[in-house]
Amino acid sequence: QPDWLKPMLQAFTPSDLRTWVSGLGIETFIGSSGRVFPAEMKAAPLLRAWVARLKANGVQFRLRHHWQGVSKDNTWQFHTPDGEQSYAFDAVVLALGGASWARLGADGAWRPWLAERNVVTVDFKPSNGGFVVNFSPFIQSHAGEPVKSIVASTVLPDSGKVIQKSGDLIITEQGVEGGVIYALSRHLRDAILQTGQAQLSLDLMPSRTTEQLRALLSKSIGKQSLASFWRRQIGLDGIKATLVREYLPRQKWVDASAVAHTIKNLTITIDGMRPIDEAISTAGGVTRLAVENDLMLKQWRGVFC
Repeated sequence: QPDWLKPMLQAFTPSDLRTWVSGLGIETFIGSSGRVFPAEMKAAPLLRAWVARLKANGVQFRLRHHWQGVSKDNTWQFHTPDGEQSYAFDAVVLALGGASWARLGADGAWRPWLAERNVVTVDFKPSNGGFVVNFSPFIQSHAGEPVKSIVASTVLPDSGKVIQKSGDLIITEQGVEGGVIYALSRHLRDAILQTGQAQLSLDLMPSRTTEQLRALLSKSIGKQSLASFWRRQIGLDGIKATLVREYLPRQKWVDASAVAHTIKNLTITIDGMRPIDEAISTAGGVTRLAVENDLMLKQWRGVFC
């Protein structure tokens, strides 16, 4: 169930977070998104203060220890700068990450070791990552440009339910990524796994209705260029105008109804997911059924996730 973690998250509120951070000597503020940020917009001072407090409380840090699995006598094996080391623990908390960005250590290598203990896991899948779109070279030349203040939506293949998110996306050489894409990534991914493709619908101007746009675009273009006309009449320019030109046949560029409809319903076919190693995070790993309510593994007593 997607909400099973909610009580744990709600037990430590944003106010609790700010109080804890303040105790480390770091000021915070609440951004327009409702998220809490350090006033300096830097994480390093917070991390240093936290580590200093932990060390003062007797916590030992064993750095450059790479977990190699657990032996039959239940000792934990590590490769270290001083050679192979074995340790026995009363309790272990696994905080190992998923399977993206392997060069930074999150490679998912731990999953087989849990499977050996009959811990139920599922395959890793990319989450909060980019998606592949077969854009023309013309669109690809705009890689890196943001498409701002849009509403993006997709239809769930099973139920037909429309999932909609507001925000920005980024055009890449391979396709799309960015805020609204990450917010929809689970649904886009599931559609691709089920049908091989996903449909992403963009409302490029959510503050105006189709009829309002049609009325403004129905006025005489006069001696203006089409680009000037779109910009002056409805503020359509830049990458948004480029997308309209890409997805609307050239003979329709002066058709007010067709342009208005495309602006409000620009549909992009998503052909696939970018590699899991590029994803910000991953779905998969240990399942809800594998842990007790306190997050201890059912098949491995004393080991928590």
